Amino acid sequence: MRFGPGVGPAVLGVDAAELRDARVPLDRIRPEAHVRRLVSAAESDPLGALLHETRRRLDGVDRSVETGIASQLGAGASVAEVVTSMGWSARRLHRHALRVYGYGPKTLARVLRFRRAVGLARAGRSFSDVAAECGFSDQAHLAREVRALSGVTLGALVR
Repeated sequence: MRFGPGVGPAVLGVDAAELRDARVPLDRIRPEAHVRRLVSAAESDPLGALLHETRRRLDGVDRSVETGIASQLGAGASVAEVVTSMGWSARRLHRHALRVYGYGPKTLARVLRFRRAVGLARAGRSFSDVAAECGFSDQAHLAREVRALSGVTLGALVR
């Protein structure tokens, strides 16, 4: 299951840093009775049960802080600019990002830029246009960053 940036911890009730780079069965994260019911319900209607529980957990949760951070960084704002706009210290932003996203704000910015670049490339944009639009210094910089974050070339991701 994949969530948008900052959504998983609200649904799962756990700090994102605890789950970074791991695949953990749901019942090991939240062993409470409602998770056991979710797993039981999932046997007959897995998608419906999962969607119901996800909606229930997100109802009434104010995601504006996470959305604001992710949208600013995704649009190319620097960490310093985000700190200023939030009225937070750099340390507070870093701690918050670890808890909500699983890694610091600079890494989040790299991941969001990577996701945007892949999306544009999949939409048919040339790799040089993607590099320019996403703020890479050149196409080679884009290629290095894609390989560093995904382990494969942008061409392989597009296919």
